[in-house]
This record gives sequence, structure tokens and C-alpha cells, in this order.
Amino acid sequence: MLTSANNNNLNNSDSPAIDAIHIRGLRKSFGSTEVLKGIDLTAKKGDVIAIIGGSGSGKSTLLRCINLLETPCAGNVSIGGETIKMKQTSEGPVPADKHQVRRLRASLAMVFQNFNLWQHMTILENLIAAPTLVQGMPKAAAIDLAKQLLTRVGLSDKQDTYPAFLSGGQQQRVAIARALAVQPDVMLFDEPTSALDPELVGDVLKVIEDLAREGRTMLLVTHEMKFAREVASHVVFLHQGLIEEQGPPEAIFGNPQSERLQQFIRTVQ
Repeated sequence: MLTSANNNNLNNSDSPAIDAIHIRGLRKSFGSTEVLKGIDLTAKKGDVIAIIGGSGSGKSTLLRCINLLETPCAGNVSIGGETIKMKQTSEGPVPADKHQVRRLRASLAMVFQNFNLWQHMTILENLIAAPTLVQGMPKAAAIDLAKQLLTRVGLSDKQDTYPAFLSGGQQQRVAIARALAVQPDVMLFDEPTSALDPELVGDVLKVIEDLAREGRTMLLVTHEMKFAREVASHVVFLHQGLIEEQGPPEAIFGNPQSERLQQFIRTVQ
């Protein structure tokens, strides 16, 4: 389910659902530039939300505010029903409880457009680092899980390889496996194919599509419109820091209402 200031709740089910992510009035500025101008967004468990929009519309900033890689200037962010506590300082709002942030972040995993793998570690070492060092998982269990995940993304033969010796598409599949290794409740994807050569995009999208079919909760910033149309349960179109339009893929791509969205779709298709 998604909501915006100008749209009604799309989820008409009478059965209660868990809010995996719940955002109200989210604002973010960098200096005098306001990037997010009041975002309301809710992701229920199992939602696959594609976030689309032009360059500079605030898509990546929105994801980074969810896991506090960027600190919102105003508004509320709740993860799994728990609102992140903030406090005001002379330099602006900051998280009030570092332990809470650490705990809530453990339920999220983010996949970046430039992979962000640790270059001095083998692929296997990349996958077991967070489960063992952050979550306290026994090393043997972490290794078993990592091997399962590498098999799942088609890279079981690369566990002893270093990232520099993999293609971009392979590195991104490793990054997805590393995100899965922490067993997150929500996965955040920040344009996961934008840094890839065209022939490598398909393998990465196939892995993400398989995750969507499993019912995983995902927020995906993407410029792959065909993928968003076929895989997402809801699509959000951001324009100049606001949700211009949102809804199911068939409505967003098949019957866009706003002139800005119509123009955007004409440009990218």
C-alpha cells in the first residue's frame, strides 16, 4: 500500500497488514536546496514498490533517509511499526537512540548502484562479514548460508574470488546475496542496474524478480520501466521532491493522469 497527500489508500483489504515501512511528512534539504518536500509512503509486508522519476527528483535520497544514511530534516519514519526517535540539536534533527537505529537497520538491507563490495575480501568473506560481526551468527552457519545464497544467484564457483575479478553484473549479484545474508525484512535497491553494461542487466533483474515472487518486501529505485511494469505491485512517480502520482503499474503506465508523468513515460519508453 502507498499513500500520498493527494491519494487515497490503495489497499482495500479488511485484514490487518503489517506496515514494513511507514513514512509521513518526510523532508530533506541539503543546504538551501530542499530535495524531499513532504513524502507520505507506506509499504505493507510483501509489497514491491518501484520508485521512478527523473534525475534529481529525490528517489535515492528517499531510500537513504529510510535507513538513515541521510538524516531527515522533518517527518517520521517507522520500520516494522516502530518509529525512529529523533531529537533536535543546534545543527538540526539527529537520531535520539543510536541503539534503536542499529537495531532497526538490521531489518533493512540496501543494494547500491555501484555494488559497494569490500575489495580486499573474497566473495565469501563479503557475505559472512555482517552476519558474523554484526549479528553474531556462528561462522560455520554464516558460511553455509553464504554458499546457499551464492548458488541462488548463480555464483557458487566464485566464493574464493575477489570482486575486482568479476564483471559488473556478477558483482551486483554478489551485492544482492550479501544483502540477503543479513536476512532482512525489507530490501532497498538504489538503481541496481544503472552502472551495468546492457548485456549484464538481465541476470540482475532476474534475481530481483525471483525475490519479488517470493513475497519479499522491496523498495526499488529503477529506470527499467518494463521491469517496474511487470514486477512491481505499486509504482511511485517522484517529481521535484513530491509524489506526483502513484498506483498499480497498469494505471501508472497504461493511464497516467498527470501531465508530468505522461511526459516522463513518453521520454523513457
